[in-house]
Amino acid sequence: MQSSSTPLLYLHLLLSPCLLLLQVHAVHHGGISLRSQQTALLHWKSTLDSLPPWMSSWQDYTSPCNWTGIMCTSVRHGRRRPWVVTNISLPDAGIHGQLGELNFSALPFLAYIDLSNNSLYGAIPANISSLSKLSFLDLTSNWLTGQIPHEISGLQSLTALGLSFNNLTGPLPASLCNLTSLILLIIHQNMVSGHIPMDIGRLVSLQTLQLSNSALSGEIPRALGNLTRLSALCLYGNELSGPIPTEIGKLVNLQDLDLGSNKLTGAIPVSLSNLTKITIIYLDENQITGPIPPELVKLINLQHLELGDNKLTGPIPLELGILSNLQILHLDSNQISGFIPANLGNLTNLQQLWMAENQLSGSIPKTFGNLQNIQNLRVHINQLSGPLPREFGNLTRLVDLELSYNSLSGPLPANICAGGRLEFFMVSLNMFDGPIPRSMKVCTTLIRLLLDGNKLSGDISEHFGLGKLRNLGSLDISGNNLSGPIPDELGDCIKLQSLRINNNNFNGNLPGSIGNLESLQIMLDVSSNKLNGVLPQQLGKLEMLEVLNLSHNQFSGRIPPSFASMLSLSTLDVSYNNLEGPVPEGRQLQNTSASCFLHNKVSGRHKRRLLSLLLPIVLVVGFTIILSTIVIIMIRAHHKRKPQESAGTNGRDIFSVWNFDGRIAFEDIIRATENFDDKYITGTGGYGKVYKAQLQDGQTVAVKKLHPTEEEMNDGRRFSQEMEILLQIRQRSIVKFYGFCSHPEYKFLVYDYIERGSLRMTMENEDLAKEMNWQKRSTLIKDVAQAISYLHHDCNPPIIHRDITSNNILLDRTFKAYVSDFGAARILKPDSSNWSALAGTYGYIAPELSYTSTVTEKCDVYSFGVVVLEVMMGKHPRDLLDHHASSREHYMELKKILDQRPAVPTTTEAKDVVLLMKVAFSCLQASPQARPTMQEAYQALIHQQSSCSSQDIPGESH
Repeated sequence: MQSSSTPLLYLHLLLSPCLLLLQVHAVHHGGISLRSQQTALLHWKSTLDSLPPWMSSWQDYTSPCNWTGIMCTSVRHGRRRPWVVTNISLPDAGIHGQLGELNFSALPFLAYIDLSNNSLYGAIPANISSLSKLSFLDLTSNWLTGQIPHEISGLQSLTALGLSFNNLTGPLPASLCNLTSLILLIIHQNMVSGHIPMDIGRLVSLQTLQLSNSALSGEIPRALGNLTRLSALCLYGNELSGPIPTEIGKLVNLQDLDLGSNKLTGAIPVSLSNLTKITIIYLDENQITGPIPPELVKLINLQHLELGDNKLTGPIPLELGILSNLQILHLDSNQISGFIPANLGNLTNLQQLWMAENQLSGSIPKTFGNLQNIQNLRVHINQLSGPLPREFGNLTRLVDLELSYNSLSGPLPANICAGGRLEFFMVSLNMFDGPIPRSMKVCTTLIRLLLDGNKLSGDISEHFGLGKLRNLGSLDISGNNLSGPIPDELGDCIKLQSLRINNNNFNGNLPGSIGNLESLQIMLDVSSNKLNGVLPQQLGKLEMLEVLNLSHNQFSGRIPPSFASMLSLSTLDVSYNNLEGPVPEGRQLQNTSASCFLHNKVSGRHKRRLLSLLLPIVLVVGFTIILSTIVIIMIRAHHKRKPQESAGTNGRDIFSVWNFDGRIAFEDIIRATENFDDKYITGTGGYGKVYKAQLQDGQTVAVKKLHPTEEEMNDGRRFSQEMEILLQIRQRSIVKFYGFCSHPEYKFLVYDYIERGSLRMTMENEDLAKEMNWQKRSTLIKDVAQAISYLHHDCNPPIIHRDITSNNILLDRTFKAYVSDFGAARILKPDSSNWSALAGTYGYIAPELSYTSTVTEKCDVYSFGVVVLEVMMGKHPRDLLDHHASSREHYMELKKILDQRPAVPTTTEAKDVVLLMKVAFSCLQASPQARPTMQEAYQALIHQQSSCSSQDIPGESH
C-alpha cells in the first residue's frame, strides 16, 4: 500500500481531474482497467452499514492504490505494465456489511484478502471463485452464514484459507479437496456438519489442518495418512466417531495432534509411536479403550500428553517415566488401575500431573519429591492409602494439590505452603489426623482449602491462623474433631464465598466479625458444634448469602432482626437450639419451612406452619390401613382385567432419570452420591445443592438437587414439561443437560461436570487472572452472549435463565465458558404472565424486579451486562453500577477501572475492550425497553481469535 503525506494529498485534490484522465489512459488496455476496479470497491463502500473513519481515503478522485488497506502492483500486459489492485488488507477495520456486495469479477488480480475480525455478514459469495490468482484468504471472526460454496474450488492458487469464528453451516464441500496448493486450512468454531471429505488426502501440500469446534461426524478418513507434510492436525470439539486411523502414524512431520472432545472409540494405535517429532498429543474427552501403549516411549520430544476422560484400562506404563521432556501428563477420569510407577519421579520437567478419578491403589511414591517443577498434582478419587511422603516438602512450586476421596492417612505435610504459591489444597474424605499445619497461617495465596471429612484435631485458634488468608474463597474444615473457639480473625478472610465448619467440637460464641465476610454467597454452615450465646446482629450484613445453617448448637436469645436484610437467603436452618421470640419480618424468612425452626421457642407464622405439617401426618397415619386395603383391592382387580397392560405400557417410571441416550438411571445417581451424602457436595446455590457423581461407566456428572417450592409441588406437570424442553438444548457454550428426576421426595437435574469451576473463582486466582488475557476474556464474553441468545431466540418456547452470574458461568481448563445452573430457569410462555417469586442473585438482579413481579428476557440482558463489567474489571462492579445508576455522566477513564492483572491491551485489544464496555452499558439501561435483545448484544460483539498453532491465519488453542 502506498501512503501519501498531507502535501501530496493536497496536490491530488488540485490535479484530480488530470490524474484520473491519466490513469484511465494508462491502464485501460485489453480489458485491464484500474478505473473498473476502483468502481467495484466504491460500490462496496456504498453498501456498508456504517463507514469507519479510515474509509475517508476511499474517494472517486484518488487512485485506489493510495487508499487505506489497498495495495497495487504493476503487471506485465503486452509492452506495458499497468497498475492493478492485488491486496485488500483490512483486519480489525470495523467493517459492517455484506461480502457479497463486492464484485470480485472486477478485481481479477487479487492475490491477498485479509478481512478478519470485522462484522461481515451474509453468505460467502460464489463469484469469489473468479479470483484465480488469490493465494491468501482470511475471513476469520465475522458473522458469515450459509454454506461454504462449492465454487471455492476455483481458487486454484490458494495456499491459505481461514474461515474460523463464523456461523457457517452445512457440509464441508468435497470441492475443497481440489485446492491442492493449500498449505493452511483452518475452519474452526463454526456449525459445519457432515463428514470430513474422503478425498482430503489430495491436499498433499497441507502443513496445518484445523477443522475444530464444529459438528463434524463420521470417522476420521484414513486418507489423512497421505498428508505427510502436516505439522498440525486439529479435529477437536466435533462428533467424530470410530477408531483413530493407524495411518496417522505416517505423518512423520506432525508436531501437534489434537483429536480431543469427540466420540472416538477403540484403542490408541501403536503407530503413533512413529511420530518422533511430535510435541503435543491431545486425545482427551473421547471413549477410547484399552491400555496406554508402552511404545509411546519412542516419542522423546513429547511435551504434552492428554488422555483424560476416556475408558482406558490397565496400569500406567513404566515407560512413561522415560519421556523426560513431558511437561503435562493427564490420565484423569479413566479406569486405570495398579500402583503409581515410582519412575514418574524422573519427569523433572512435569508441571501438571493429573491421575484423578481412576482405580489407582498403593501409596504415593517418595520419588514424587523430585518433581520440583510440578504446579498441579491431582490424584483425587482413587484408592490410594498410606501417609504422604516427607519429600512433598520439596514441591515448592505447587499451586494445586488435590488428594480428596482416597484413604490417605497420617499428618498433613508440615511445610506444604513453603513455596508461597499454593492456591488449591483439597484433601477431603481421607483419614488424615493431627493438627492443621501451622504453615497454613502464612499461606496467603490460598484460594480454596478443603480439609473436610478427616480426623484432624486441635484448637484452630492455636494451630491455624486465618487472619492472613485474604485470598481465601472457599474453606471447608467440616467433619473433623477440631475444637476451641472460632477465632475473630476469621472475619479478615474477606473474599470467602463459602464457609463450612460444621460437625466439629467448636465452642464459645459465634464471632460478630463473620459479618465482615460480605462476599459470602454460597454457604455459611456452623451446624453440629457446641456453639452458644446469642446470634450476632452482624450476620445481617451478609446480603449475598444463600444458605445459612446454624442448627444443632446451643444458641440462645432471639433471631436478630437484621436477618431480614439478607435478601439472597434461600435456606435458613436454626433448628435444635434454644432460640426464642418472633421470626424477623422478611419474605425469605417467613417462607422458610417450619422444620428449620424445630426445638426452639420461636413464634409467628412458623408455629402455625408446624401444626399444619403435623396435622397431615396424623391424618395420613389414621387412614393408612384403609387406603392400603383399597389400593391392594384395586390393583388386584386391575391386574385380573388387563394382565398384559403393564408390559405394554410406554409410560415413564417416576424414579428414572430420562435423557437423550437413556444411560443415566435414578439408581446410578443414588449410588454415586450415597443417597445425596454431604461429602459429595461441590456447591450450594439459591435453588439447590450440587453434587459430584461418578457413574458406573466412569462418567462424571454434576447433580443439582433442587429445594422444593410450593409452585413446583403444585404443578409437577409443568416442571416435567419444562425439563423436556431443556433436554432439547444443544449449544456448545451451555453445560450439557442429561436429564432429570421429578418426584415429591426427589427433584434433581443432571448436568455435565465442568472441572475448573466458576468464572468468579477463576478471576479471584491471581495467576489465572493474569493468564486470562484480554483475548480470552473477549472470547469468553462472546461465548456467554451466544449461549443466552440461543436460549432467548433459538429455543421454542424461549428460555429465561434468571440467574446469570459469574458463579453460574463455568470454565474448563482452556478457559472456555459454559453457562450453567438452570435451577432457576423457566420457559417463557408467550402472552402469559410469569411467576412472581424474586429471581436471581443480589448484585445481578435487574432493577425493574424491585417494582414488578414480571420476569422477562431483559432481566437476563441486565445480568449479562453486570457479568461483562465483572470480567473486564476483575471484580464485581458494585461501585460502578451505583455510579451508573445515579449519574447522567457516564464518561470514564477505562484504564482506571480495567483489571490490572493481565498485560496491557494491545491496540487491537483496546478496540475490543471499548466495544465490550459499550455493549455492557447498553445492557445495563434502567429501562428494559432501552436494553438490546441478547441477539442484538451478541451481534454487536466482535469475534475473537486464537490459534491451534502459530500460523498466519488464526484458529484456537485447545
